Amino acid sequence: MNIYKNFNEEELIDAYINLTDYAGEINDDLLKVINERSDLKTIKEKANQKRIIIKEKGRISFEINQLIKNNKTLDEIDENIKSDILTDQELSDFVLIKYNFHKKDVENRRLDNKTLYKSLIAILLSTFIGVIFLLLIAVNLEFFFYYFLVPLYIFCYFIIKLITGKSRENLFVFISSLVATVLSVVVVILLGFRISK
Repeated sequence: MNIYKNFNEEELIDAYINLTDYAGEINDDLLKVINERSDLKTIKEKANQKRIIIKEKGRISFEINQLIKNNKTLDEIDENIKSDILTDQELSDFVLIKYNFHKKDVENRRLDNKTLYKSLIAILLSTFIGVIFLLLIAVNLEFFFYYFLVPLYIFCYFIIKLITGKSRENLFVFISSLVATVLSVVVVILLGFRISK
C-alpha cells in the first residue's frame, strides 16, 4: 500500500523535503505518486522554494528574538526586519506571530524578585501539600515507594507554576519544584516513615 496516495501537493512537497534532507533520496512509492500527479522537476522547484522560505523565516525569527532581548518594541522590530523573499503582508504577519511567541518566552524565563518571592511562597505551600500527599500514601501502605516521587514532583511543579505564573523553563520555578519535592520527602522521613524500593 502506498501511503503517499492520499497526500495533497503540499504534503508531497513536505515528504520530498524530509526524505531528501534525511535519507538523501526519495523512495519509489513517493516517486510513483509524484509522477502520477505532476513531475519530479516541479516538485523539486517547489521544495527548493519552500526550503528558502523556511530558512528566511528562521533568520527572521532569530533576529526578532535578539531584538526582543534588547528591549525593542513591536513597532521598532517591524521597522528593522526586512525580507526580499516574503511579501510585506506575510512579513508583517510573521513578525507579529514570532514577536508574541518570543516575548512570552523571554518574559517566562526572566529571573526577577517577584518570581523569586512567589517561588519561595510556592515552595512552602507545595511542600506542605506534598507532605500531606506522601503521608496519605505512607499511612495507607506504612511506607512509600520511590516511584511516588515523580507524581510528587509534578504535583509540586503545578502548584508552583500556578502561584508564579511561569513554567519550568524559568530557573526559579525548576529549582523550587525540586526543593519542594525533596523537602516533602525529608519531612515524611523525619516523621518516621521508611522508603521502600
